[in-house]
Amino acid sequence: MNGHYLLVCVSIVVATEGRPDGVRGCGTSDASFIPAHGDSPHNESLPIYIRALRNGTDWSVLIWTEGTFFKGFYLRVISTIFEETVNGSFTDIPPESRACSKMDVCHTRSSLNRTSQEFIWRPDSYYHGNVYFKATVVVTYEQGYKILSTEEGFSTPSQSEENNTISIKEVHKNCGISIGCLSQCTLDSCSHLITWEKRGEFARFEFLADLNQLNMGLNLYQSIAFSDDKFMGNDDVMSCKSYSGDVHFELGYNLADRKSYQQIRDWASDHLIVLETSVVGGVLKCSIDRKIDGNGFFKLSRRWHILHAMGVVSEKE
Repeated sequence: MNGHYLLVCVSIVVATEGRPDGVRGCGTSDASFIPAHGDSPHNESLPIYIRALRNGTDWSVLIWTEGTFFKGFYLRVISTIFEETVNGSFTDIPPESRACSKMDVCHTRSSLNRTSQEFIWRPDSYYHGNVYFKATVVVTYEQGYKILSTEEGFSTPSQSEENNTISIKEVHKNCGISIGCLSQCTLDSCSHLITWEKRGEFARFEFLADLNQLNMGLNLYQSIAFSDDKFMGNDDVMSCKSYSGDVHFELGYNLADRKSYQQIRDWASDHLIVLETSVVGGVLKCSIDRKIDGNGFFKLSRRWHILHAMGVVSEKE
């Protein structure tokens, strides 16, 4: 991809006692990823995580903990081109925080017990290139801090990719004509849609969900189940899931007790083909071809009730 390359770094640190901004030098080149108090231990075993997901031109960065909390943060954006100034803005930051400049944000109160913080950063229009995010998180003064980052290789959208953003509303126009649908649409918008159509010996299913309209966060699943009644239990389940920037299709089964779910990790590759898993322009998409009478699955040539579910993914498994 042509154009500039961009490195985005996130740092989270706890303030020393009495520091209102939490990070010494926030907004200047003197700001450090190492906590200002200096003697907190560097602890890589802390259960703190980071993910970055691009929605159109915006970047959403989420930092969260499991079973603990953290006290403050420092978020910084850095270009991979040496000494190049980053141009952009934070369009959304958490409460009790402040944007020190166009390239960094920090907390303003270290007394809060934070379990997650989300930031939206928007690069200026001429930035097109690879980015990643880096963080330093301090849980408490005694427990220490952890340095973590997302994988390199994220990129800002090219013009062609922006033009290819999926319109769920446009897809919905074909419902009941050339495709079957299960949807949540009004005259003005569509928040999610699942479609199916017969293609020879296969049925093609597409799962579409507008993450921005749904306002449920970026760790989201959308599922349908084939059931011989109208209740959960003994069902064949297909899901499209987004977690920590990764998108994948999942096949599973609801057991008879209606409370247990079993993921199916292996299937015949010529009976179920995953065509696409993506997030483009804030639209989560999974597309698969499933053999209508494939081995190991409910046979789609029979009549089934279709159950629909959508919610937040709290754990990757």
